[in-house]
Amino acid sequence: MPVLRFSRALSDADLAELAASEGQAKLCAMATRHQVGPVLSDALIDHGDEKTVATLLANAGSSPTETGMMTALDKFTDSDRVQAPLARRVDVPPAVLVRMITLVSDHVLQELSSRKDLPPDLAADIIAQAEERAFISLADEHADPAEMVAHLVKADRLSCNLAVRGLVSGDFAFFEHAMANLAGLRLDVARSLIHDAGTLGVQELCQMAKTPERSTELIVAAISTAKDLGFEDCEMDRARFQSRMIERMLTHFEDLGDHLAVNGVDDLIDQLRAPAAA
Repeated sequence: MPVLRFSRALSDADLAELAASEGQAKLCAMATRHQVGPVLSDALIDHGDEKTVATLLANAGSSPTETGMMTALDKFTDSDRVQAPLARRVDVPPAVLVRMITLVSDHVLQELSSRKDLPPDLAADIIAQAEERAFISLADEHADPAEMVAHLVKADRLSCNLAVRGLVSGDFAFFEHAMANLAGLRLDVARSLIHDAGTLGVQELCQMAKTPERSTELIVAAISTAKDLGFEDCEMDRARFQSRMIERMLTHFEDLGDHLAVNGVDDLIDQLRAPAAA
């Protein structure tokens, strides 16, 4: 074992060839070498078990390629042991990070979100994915919107994005409770602003909730659409309501020639259609 860990007489190519036939204990020893080049790193990922691959990825001296990292994710889809050290690496290509967003567990997603070296767009995607999971998880567990909001607040995950998602999904009660909490208002006061005949009440509520301007426009349009659809009085199922809501919002912003808002709706559609990750 010491020879495999420390010997400089063996090249990476030699060791990569050995990796195809040796046992996991020897592969794990190779994974701890001071320097593990791309050829050997990828060979260890190809032939290694969970412990070997996790050891390799935790080794700052290893150099897996993008293909090797993708292979590690594919082989160990449900393994925090492999994914966590990968999330902490400084050499992870954007394509691998994007794949990790929808694949990894909540714990590893937190690892990714804590990184300071991510491009703004990618960081935003990670946050959106975390929020999406939080909403789906709580929606499955709690029928009471007040309980959902309370759990999100406790986890520091309640956000304007989640409120908008609830509204467009047809969960009007969740939207009301979320916005009341974000604005620091009693529920009845928030409801009166939401159900105001015009748009001034909703705009005031969004201002109190410190909602970004673009999100405010989406909320105003979504509430107007929900009222037009008569959601509170009809028996339309959520999926059908959501489909009609998005269709009407897209038409609304396209008619106004507001391409930025249309892009915002497109982003929201992507979030609503994203599958819940494990």
